[in-house]
Amino acid sequence: GAGGGKAQSDSEFLAQMEEERIVLSKWRRRAAYERTNPERLNAADHAMRVRASYCEEVCAFARHPEVWYEWSQWELLHGSSIAAVATAPSGPAGTPVPSGSASSAALIAPAKAGDLKSGGNALRAVAVLTLGMESLPDSALLAQAQAEILERFLVDGAKNGEKRQIGWAIKVMERFVKRAPTTLGFVLLQRLVRRHEGIAAARAVFARARRTLRVKEEDMTDEDRKEALAKAAAAEKEGMEEIEEDGTNEDSGDAGRIGGSSHPRLVTNRLKPTVGSSLPAAEGAASPSAHAGFITWHLYAAHATIEHRLSKNPQVAARIFELGLRKHRTFLSTPPYVLHYASLLLELNDEENLRSLLMRAVSACEDDESNAALSGTNDPIAIARRREVQRPLWDMMLKFEAILSSRSGSGNVSADIRSIEARRRRALYGPGNEDVVMGGEGA
Repeated sequence: GAGGGKAQSDSEFLAQMEEERIVLSKWRRRAAYERTNPERLNAADHAMRVRASYCEEVCAFARHPEVWYEWSQWELLHGSSIAAVATAPSGPAGTPVPSGSASSAALIAPAKAGDLKSGGNALRAVAVLTLGMESLPDSALLAQAQAEILERFLVDGAKNGEKRQIGWAIKVMERFVKRAPTTLGFVLLQRLVRRHEGIAAARAVFARARRTLRVKEEDMTDEDRKEALAKAAAAEKEGMEEIEEDGTNEDSGDAGRIGGSSHPRLVTNRLKPTVGSSLPAAEGAASPSAHAGFITWHLYAAHATIEHRLSKNPQVAARIFELGLRKHRTFLSTPPYVLHYASLLLELNDEENLRSLLMRAVSACEDDESNAALSGTNDPIAIARRREVQRPLWDMMLKFEAILSSRSGSGNVSADIRSIEARRRRALYGPGNEDVVMGGEGA
């Protein structure tokens, strides 16, 4: 019954995961053994033998994306060299993206000759990935692999045909970010769109990602919280109005079967979240951003890199980095993001803003350390990991002040450097460690 089950401990979960990993490695060794063709079969029989081994493997591990990816790569690189599928139906506008029963048909149908770039190997690989995405609709690996195959291999010789197939590659990623919006999905879509549709389309993807993805609670400003509460209240009010409207439209027989009450039916939540996910959204359902992932620093860093390297617009890239710092306060204490921005400012020879950025970043990291100490989170593993992540940031600041700064020939620079070294030592090794060089704590 409910509450009668025993909660699974972390040790039991890790033991089960280790057992599953061992079984999966045995299945992969079996597939690798079949790929060596130990029975010296001809090409067609060997392909069917390997394909059958992969089918059995995905029956047992359908929720592991690496299994589907390995199978698709084998179909792409080592499948039957006689290419395009004869009986596999085409989608709209001649798209080679099969779905559902068409994917299964593409794997078992006979093959016929095709040209060098749009072979049956690629069609079969796309079919495998399509089947995999039915089991793993939120797998970025499978979506990116499918889009890459459509972009690289399934391209017609004519210019219009090439545009059509590139469009289908973009549509694969569009459907993925709509189905499972995450920072990684939008970054992959943005890069693909930038290659084929230009900077304006890439900027539109970046703006849509910022509207779609959620903001972490610690990054929210007071205005963001007020806006989120207003949206939630509006959605709740709209949902209640639709429920009342549906209740008035129900006939008396239905109301009598619910005990004569006009209240809406209660729905239990015993099914998995993925059950019914392919059905159309019901009226009064949550907004599309309710199941979206959170914005991470990678979204801003990726777009700034595109603006800097591809569009040759370093000033726009700097404004994007500043936008990330302004909208998300935790980015300032995220050393990888700060280092990306610092590298850009270093290329622009903007010493003043670079020094200000590094000082703000290390101060934010020190504040995080003090807050963690006050909250009592003294996990040594977490502390060591956090300090190791901060190490490149402190090294960058020390290098800038000692070598790269133009102030190195004027002022009391040596005192500033000693102060930075002391702060770096306290941040990376703790305040209790003795300074061997200076013979004490130092300041």
